[in-house]
Amino acid sequence: MSLASFSKFLFSAFIFSCFSLQIIAQDTGSSAQQEETVVLQLKWYHQFQFAGYYAASIKGFYAEEGLNVRIIEGDPVSRSVDKVLSGDAHFGVFDSGILMDYANGDPVVALDAFFQSSPAAIAVKDRSNRNSLTKLANSVIMVNSLIGLAELEAMFIKEGIDPEDLNVYQGEYSFEEFVSNDSIDAIHAYYTVDIPKMQNDGLELDIIFPSTYGVDFYGDILFTTTGFLNDQPEIVQKFRRATKRGWEYARNNQDEIVEYISELPGVLERGMTKEVLTIEAERTWDVAIPEVVPYGYMNPERWYKIADYYAEAGLVSSDLDLKDFLIQPEQTLLERYFPFLKYFFIGLLLISIAVSLWLIMLRKEVKRQTQLWKSEFYERQKTQQKLDDRNKEFETLIENIHDSLFTMTAEGVFTYISSNIEKITGYKPNEIINKKYAPFFPKNSLPGLYKRLKARIKNDLDDVAVIEIVHKNGAQRWVTASTKVYDHPVNGIVVQGTIQDATGKVAARRALNLSEERFRKLTEHSPVGIFIISKGEYIYVNRKYAEMFRGRPSDLIGKEINLEFLHESDRNIIFEKMEKFNSGELDSSNQLCRAYDKYGKELFIHFYPSIIDVSGERLLFGTALDVTQRMSVQKSLEEQEERFRLLTEKSFTGFVLIQNGDIVYINPRYCEIIGYEKDELTKAEDLFKITHKDDIGEVKQSIEDRKKGLIDHVHYQCRMHHKNGDIVYCDVYGSIVTINGKEAIMASIMDITESVINRTELESSVKEKNILLAEIHHRVKNNMAVVSGLMELQKYKTNDEVARSLLNESQLRIKTIAMIHEKLYQSESFLEIPFGEYLTSLIETISQSLYQENSNISLVEEYDDVQLNINQAIPAALFVNEVITNCFKHAFPNNEPGTVKITVKIKPGNTILISISDNGIGLSEDYDSSASLGMTLIHNLSQQIDADLSISSQDGTCFEILFAKETEDVLLDAY
Repeated sequence: MSLASFSKFLFSAFIFSCFSLQIIAQDTGSSAQQEETVVLQLKWYHQFQFAGYYAASIKGFYAEEGLNVRIIEGDPVSRSVDKVLSGDAHFGVFDSGILMDYANGDPVVALDAFFQSSPAAIAVKDRSNRNSLTKLANSVIMVNSLIGLAELEAMFIKEGIDPEDLNVYQGEYSFEEFVSNDSIDAIHAYYTVDIPKMQNDGLELDIIFPSTYGVDFYGDILFTTTGFLNDQPEIVQKFRRATKRGWEYARNNQDEIVEYISELPGVLERGMTKEVLTIEAERTWDVAIPEVVPYGYMNPERWYKIADYYAEAGLVSSDLDLKDFLIQPEQTLLERYFPFLKYFFIGLLLISIAVSLWLIMLRKEVKRQTQLWKSEFYERQKTQQKLDDRNKEFETLIENIHDSLFTMTAEGVFTYISSNIEKITGYKPNEIINKKYAPFFPKNSLPGLYKRLKARIKNDLDDVAVIEIVHKNGAQRWVTASTKVYDHPVNGIVVQGTIQDATGKVAARRALNLSEERFRKLTEHSPVGIFIISKGEYIYVNRKYAEMFRGRPSDLIGKEINLEFLHESDRNIIFEKMEKFNSGELDSSNQLCRAYDKYGKELFIHFYPSIIDVSGERLLFGTALDVTQRMSVQKSLEEQEERFRLLTEKSFTGFVLIQNGDIVYINPRYCEIIGYEKDELTKAEDLFKITHKDDIGEVKQSIEDRKKGLIDHVHYQCRMHHKNGDIVYCDVYGSIVTINGKEAIMASIMDITESVINRTELESSVKEKNILLAEIHHRVKNNMAVVSGLMELQKYKTNDEVARSLLNESQLRIKTIAMIHEKLYQSESFLEIPFGEYLTSLIETISQSLYQENSNISLVEEYDDVQLNINQAIPAALFVNEVITNCFKHAFPNNEPGTVKITVKIKPGNTILISISDNGIGLSEDYDSSASLGMTLIHNLSQQIDADLSISSQDGTCFEILFAKETEDVLLDAY
């Protein structure tokens, strides 16, 4: 099939696809929004706990979605669930206990969880010394059924305490009553607001968190009824979208929302000052953790786990199905308009088939062009991958191959790039960030890079690519970009480069953001296992220690020590040390042991036990660190070091490391280049001695400039003496590195002798060809001079004036061409001539030839600095010759005085304008442009250089041609 047929076929398929898209677009047109009034029932009084809803209301996010939202505050005596079920409200806020309402048959649907952890906790008066659940079993507790009662019951049941046995205070739930009534030992309250408010009043409290006992439920849940969701799904989605925007705004504008809430009715009267609201806001982010998950995020598996807790506590059935409890994902555009999409995909299929056939036709040519560099590309990529795996010590030594970490959007905008990028490209991070593609990418490569990026994102593929860049100093360089596509829960598609897993850091950051109260419980969140043993039994282990062996603290506490989890080779050692601890012979120790978790997986645990005295009782207190991964990393580092050693030993590049004037490392390739053995090269001075005497000064100066910080890296070319006496041309690249606190010089060397010899031979060849080309131009000029002379003789042998005139015109044309070759012969470059300078000589020649007939004509010349190649100079010069000759002959009859103006101007778009005008009699009305040889030549010469010809006759005659200036590449192709 021909290319034209393919083009027509592709165009038809494109029109078909566009028609299909038009059908879909017409169906998806937006309709005018009609404002709907909905009611949101809060579960408690106005406070920062509901900041996202306030923000969405006052900032107009609900209004933008076409909603008029009334926010109703709660109170201690009514449940928001009952308000929504009764129809008094459309949406409500409640805790994870709403799952029990669903289990009881109420048609409720959980929409979003804005608190990832429940803020409910138990505050115990410090004087009571009852800071554990078992000690609270017989204590008086003030409970509020509206703030996580189900979670509280699950926590006690999990510890084996029946909630019915709790001594619950029967009076009114009141913070003032709790503070003033000494008979109440504990209160069930919010850690984010109620507890800090009481602490601000001077009450000392111990806090018991449900998560300490393995109970970690969602906090505030936005919900609605099944009927409302089915009847008004669009209103539900609009309300959710606007609410999430509200939470994001409240996060970024905390002080503004605190100010708004403090002015709501009844807030200050309840003691909720701006200071208390600010504390609540800070603690709200601890349970919302927006830096980890998006607002409203709910994990179905976690809901099932919560249901399991309730089932274990006997609060719900064990086979509870949550399908109707959790909101289903919104129907996608594809699902809604699938019937229309088939037309689009038919057209797309036709286009794909046509493009595939087109690519097959081009494939052979592409394969031939790419085959030469393809193998080298993959070999370099493989070598670069091996270099990326070397250990940290050699990464410090070879500074120039350090990676730069970056993050960018799906559109190619860099949102982060590490400072090491300056060493690689010369650009600082602030010159790259927030720009679509970095300035070091060549402009002609941007379409290909963008296409590659889109393809990787579409197919969700990681990518490793070698990319050409341009250093800030203009030098060409290449970088290896390793990218990974990541679907960020807030920012959407993100492309990251050479970024390590940050899960541990996020967890650490979350731990660091814990409040002062949680910090006092540091041992519960310690990164190392902690255990306390008394009389051969575990009396305490933290969660980390239990998780090392895939268990729970309750699996170990109160149980005798069983050494079966240790490897048999370590049991006797630990047993002997236990005996010494018990006898007092040993107070502290440390021991690395092999152990097994409950599933038989081998672990490496480092134990650090010591004896502590608690109220006269000797307890064995210890920490345990799981070093399994560290041992694996250590083994991996040893393997990487061996691989890197092999890489440098087999490298085609020479490497040398010099410290304190001594050569501390030199690879075999370096010795091979200069012909010496390693034991012959022990000092830096040994290398200077074999450096050519004419280059030694430059070498030492480059090293001094690097030490002074004048340059970033040492890079020079020099000659060195091979041991056999030959001269070796070397390319040397070096940098200053720090090893063990001392500076050292790390240098690489490549043998470029063959390249230097080839370059010298090439320069000699070019010089010879330039001489030959000059001789050709000279001979052409001379031959044309001979032809011109023959015409001059012919003029004298004829008496026919018409013939003499024609011979004279032809002689001028030949001189015009000859002068071009003369200029090229005299020029340093054979590619272009200075056209203005040339025209000056040409006009002078024409004037001398026609002066006797037209002595009253004056000439005005205006020339820009225009350089033209021979392809355009000859037709343009002949055009000027024909027009000026025409002016001399016809513009001023009877030798009348007049002026001829010749201008050459450079116009926008690299175009040239040549204009020749006179103030003579102009063209006659019956003028015919095809009637004369001269005018025929003028038209043909204009067409020869693709020029636009303009002829006008007003106050004289004006000839203009406008043409695009050819580049040097065009002329080189012609040669």
